[in-house]
Amino acid sequence: MATETAKMATETAKTATETAKMATETAKTATETAKMETEKAEQIRLKYLYRSLAIRDKLNISYQVAVKLVGPDCAYHLYPTIKIRKEGNKEENEKKD
Repeated sequence: MATETAKMATETAKTATETAKMATETAKTATETAKMETEKAEQIRLKYLYRSLAIRDKLNISYQVAVKLVGPDCAYHLYPTIKIRKEGNKEENEKKD
């Protein structure tokens, strides 16, 4: 009886050790996942920030780059900025002449 109890205690200890290892691995995985989600969230936040700045014409970038940043479905928001830039360039050219 004592040997059976000792065997059961040993098996329980092994199971507890395996469970602890699994818990440690799960915690590491959760930490890595949270880190990746945080990085991804930061990338999405920055992309949205630059996208909104491009739409409001707060960035000094070309139209082609702005279209790539904004996307084709929202590129029509950039049309007013092109008109302003062209008019601004005409005024600058007239001042130079």
